[in-house]
Amino acid sequence: MVEPLEERPISAIKAFFAAKGFDLVVHTDPPPPPTRDELRRMPREVRRAREKDASMHWVDLGTVWRHYGRGETEEAAIRRAARRYRVEQADPDAFSG
Repeated sequence: MVEPLEERPISAIKAFFAAKGFDLVVHTDPPPPPTRDELRRMPREVRRAREKDASMHWVDLGTVWRHYGRGETEEAAIRRAARRYRVEQADPDAFSG
């Protein structure tokens, strides 16, 4: 079985995003808090998850996809971004070696 993108070594994940033309940047600046209207539109589970979130690192994929992954460590944030990309894009390259 081919391992998913997020289970590969961090260097392989970075190389994957670079090959796709993304500038993967890890930073410690959290996203701006949601507005009241945004909070009201969020399902209760999402609001609760945001309140309990202990992330200290965020991953951007260039200037357009900000705060694409998050985690308590840099590695966790990169792996979460890789998983999100694989799921959202249904990219077959994310499964091939």
